[in-house]
Order: sequence, then structure tokens, then C-alpha cells
Amino acid sequence: MEKARDKKLIFNIGIEWAIQQYKELKNYGVKVIHYYTMDKPENIYKIVQAIY
Repeated sequence: MEKARDKKLIFNIGIEWAIQQYKELKNYGVKVIHYYTMDKPENIYKIVQAIY
């Protein structure tokens, strides 16, 4: 993340990180994940597409 200079790249790194975090939490038995969109749902949409 520190080496990323492009905002789009940083955006995509965050999405991938969230997807991997979801998978880890699911493996530990977490049944519900709540995402806050903060009025910017694009990243959450991409995360949900990847996990469902």
C-alpha cells in the first residue's frame, strides 16, 4: 500500500484486502459481516460481488 502511487491502485488494494479479510473471518466462523458504504458504495459492491 505504501508503494502504491495511483489512487485507483490503492482503491483496488483495499477491495482485495477486504475480500481476503472476509474469507478469513468466515473460516473462523463469523456468520455476519456489516459493511459501511460511507456514501460511496462502489467498493462495497465489488466486495459483495466477489464473495457471493
